[in-house]
This record gives sequence, C-alpha cells and structure tokens, in this order.
Amino acid sequence: MKAHQKQLLRLVDLMEACICDRKCMPGGDPGGMLSFLRLVRDELQHATATGARYYESSVLTYWNEAPLSEVREFWKRVGAAGLPYARRDLVAEILARGTIGSRLEYEAAVDSVGSRGDADARLARLIGQYEGRRKKKATPKPRR
Repeated sequence: MKAHQKQLLRLVDLMEACICDRKCMPGGDPGGMLSFLRLVRDELQHATATGARYYESSVLTYWNEAPLSEVREFWKRVGAAGLPYARRDLVAEILARGTIGSRLEYEAAVDSVGSRGDADARLARLIGQYEGRRKKKATPKPRR
C-alpha cells in the first residue's frame, strides 16, 4: 500500500473517531457515514492511485461542505495528527477563479446553489457555462 493510501486510511480513522466520540457529524446520519467509511476502508486496500484520489475527494466532500461548527473538531484532529489535508471551500474557490474546472467542483456548485445569497446568480451562470462546455465536448462533429 502506498504512502498516500496510508495517509488516507489515517484520515478515515479520524473521521470514524470523531463520529463515534460524537464530537462532529456532518449531515446528521452517523450510521450512514460509518458504513460509507467502512466501504472506503475496504476499497482502499486494493485501489489504484486514481481510485484512491477518487475516494479521497468523496470522503472529504462531506467534511469540506459541512458548516465549520459541525466539523471544527475533526479539522483540529487532522492538524494535530500532521496529515496533509486542509479544509477547502470549493465554492469560494470557484467564485474567486470565475470558472468551474472539474466534475467535483460542478457537483459542489450545484449542491450549494440556494445557500450562497448574493453569489447564487453568479454561481448559476458558472454552472451554465460548465454545462455548455460539456455539451460541446459530447456533441460529435458532422462528417463532410
């Protein structure tokens, strides 16, 4: 198992500990989250590097998108453990950059529409631009 996968397993351990200690739980479904984390742990045992990055983004989505009040203790533990992860606000990054760069960012943007107040209209425009780029790539060019 590669170093990145070992770090990710340590991160999953911290997530499970936070939930079991009832210190934090984004989304309010501890049983569902624990089941998901067990699945990730099992899959990481034989995941490729690409697969590990996918699981990393999947598990971190919950902890990045939740209100800080719900996950503050978790991020303190991550820092204390010396793991190379930091809380990211993907939507703030998208808005600052002015473009959606990946499917992960697209999903975060769609999930947050309606919760960003004044930024919602701008975010909706960026979502539309991303969807337009996806359609152009998916449309085959006519043969001559």
